[in-house]
Amino acid sequence: MHAKRQERIIKPQPAHLKSNKTSPNQKTCNSRVKSACPILGKCLTKSLVYNAEITPTDTHEFMNYIGVTAGTFKERFNNHTKSLNNLACSNETELSKYAWNLKRQNRQYNIRWSIVNCVPACYEVQQGKNTEKKN
Repeated sequence: MHAKRQERIIKPQPAHLKSNKTSPNQKTCNSRVKSACPILGKCLTKSLVYNAEITPTDTHEFMNYIGVTAGTFKERFNNHTKSLNNLACSNETELSKYAWNLKRQNRQYNIRWSIVNCVPACYEVQQGKNTEKKN
């Protein structure tokens, strides 16, 4: 993904466009074990740009997968989990393609998930990836 396009995706939005603030009574996580929540207790956040950093355990290389969802992060995470665990779904995303390539090489990996930004539900943003190397 080109840097300008990625910058446009993750650039903070004006406060009046952020429509997904949680109220004090609204649940932010429904994980049975809160410490196992992939996004630190915010898995029910809707309309967001997220990052999945996938790192093979045998190198310092990593790939950043930038995704977007209008639904909750948890719904999107469950779809990613399906494509990461089911060979028939291995080509659904660039993230799953990369992970399955590592699996074919018998390489272990870790994935670290994070919220990049919240976006209005009406915003349309395309998914992409950015491959880098750690120093």
